[in-house]
Amino acid sequence: MKKTRFIPYGYTIREGRTVIEHTEAEIIREIFDEYIKGASLKEIAESLTQRKIPYTEKTDTWDKARIARIIDNAKYIGDEEYDPIIDEDTYEGAVSMKAARQRNTVQRECEGIALLRNRVKCADCGSPMVRRVSRCGEKEYAYFICGGNKSDK
Repeated sequence: MKKTRFIPYGYTIREGRTVIEHTEAEIIREIFDEYIKGASLKEIAESLTQRKIPYTEKTDTWDKARIARIIDNAKYIGDEEYDPIIDEDTYEGAVSMKAARQRNTVQRECEGIALLRNRVKCADCGSPMVRRVSRCGEKEYAYFICGGNKSDK
């Protein structure tokens, strides 16, 4: 465990190479699992802090921002420098959930929509499609947009 983080939580450097720190990697998996199951950033942070799970040698205090940075960090699915800690579907599911929560569009969904979630990808960029629900008077409309876009079109 590092005093100060220069590499993402869940990794350490051994013999000049970035490798998975297995105890921290289990926490990363737990964070993603709990978030996808519906726990808020704050709830996850409070749970880790209460259980005194260390973030660095100096602190075992977690906050929403730390949890959000972990969920947003694509390095956890692996790249040239980092070995994967979670699979791509888990990462995309959490990122899609976070985007939907930020836009306050999370809604309980029918079984059919649940089957589509995280499987529908944008034909242009490959990002996961995000379900949106809007109202016009009494009618409700649901549609999917590219989760990689910064704004609705």
